Amino acid sequence: MTGRPAGRGHHPAGIRTVRTPHSYGPTEHCSLGMIASQGEGTMTMRTIWGLLVIGVAAVSSAWAQPAADHLECYRVKDPQPKTTYVAELAGLAVEPGCLIRVPAKMACVPTSKTITSNPLPPGGGGGGSAGTFLCYSVKCPKGAPPALSMQDQFGSRTVEPKSAKVLCAPAVEPVATTTTTSVPTASTTSTIPCGPGLTACGADCVDTQTDVSNCGGCDVACSTACSGDVTGTTCTAGTCAITSCSTNRYDVDATCENGCECAGLGNGGSFCGGSRALGTVQVGAAFTTSGNLPDDGEQWYQVTFAPGGSPSITLPAGSANFRFAVFSNCSTAISCDAVFTCRPAPGSTVQIGVRRTTPANCAAFTLRVDN
Repeated sequence: MTGRPAGRGHHPAGIRTVRTPHSYGPTEHCSLGMIASQGEGTMTMRTIWGLLVIGVAAVSSAWAQPAADHLECYRVKDPQPKTTYVAELAGLAVEPGCLIRVPAKMACVPTSKTITSNPLPPGGGGGGSAGTFLCYSVKCPKGAPPALSMQDQFGSRTVEPKSAKVLCAPAVEPVATTTTTSVPTASTTSTIPCGPGLTACGADCVDTQTDVSNCGGCDVACSTACSGDVTGTTCTAGTCAITSCSTNRYDVDATCENGCECAGLGNGGSFCGGSRALGTVQVGAAFTTSGNLPDDGEQWYQVTFAPGGSPSITLPAGSANFRFAVFSNCSTAISCDAVFTCRPAPGSTVQIGVRRTTPANCAAFTLRVDN
């Protein structure tokens, strides 16, 4: 054989040195060189390129990175102001009236996963692309979501969903831009979506038919609308009403705007032992006492008549809303000769009770006692 011997950097005629894009060591090159040498005279360059393509594909597959088709979720501290939105969700079933609470609780970002322990999980899993999400607490009315037949890398099984707890919304990271000028923009107020029968008042969805802070409309507070010695209110059919008043004050006209307009003038007591003592009425003397009964109760008085007189007890005609009864003791009633006049025995001590006969109002009665 003439010429230079075949050695490093030299190949027989017709054979060229070929390096793959992924040359990771001498083994790959040696193998390719051996194939070329053994086929000298019979192996063409097309055959060699075919083998190179197969080799490159094998090397590339062995060094391929796992796809970022999983989500990795982190707990986050979100500065967004607290807000509640009402939404209808349609995941496993249509769920109206779900409450979504801002700020976000978690941020979920795409990630790859490589199991490094043995044994490996049994399942093959799914696939597809994963996005970036911000996840919020959600609360939906109770329902019965259907069971799910699922398969992932960790196996195949049927799972039974309970109530929804988290809603994840697609998110993007804003692209930073540099500006040299600023243009004033007008602020806008967005209206949150509310469910049937609810009205958006600020950041809340309320029922203006029953909400005491938004009764009949947003920001209509019953505690303000019903003013004047009012201690309790309610909202019914979009109208404020009073439920309780300060001590000795009454809402007898059932009108919210004037509050608890009636001041109680009750100056009596309870029947038999708890009545108010008015003292002894001397012969020829008389006195009057006044009161009212806005709460439909009774007022009781005790009077003693001095002997020798002509006792009488009267409710004047102006006290037509009232009636009274007279007892000589705790069980014996004294018969009266007229609706508004009663005549006890001289020298007796009696119990006088006044009660209302008409619907509650603030009108006063006057009780006159003569001897």
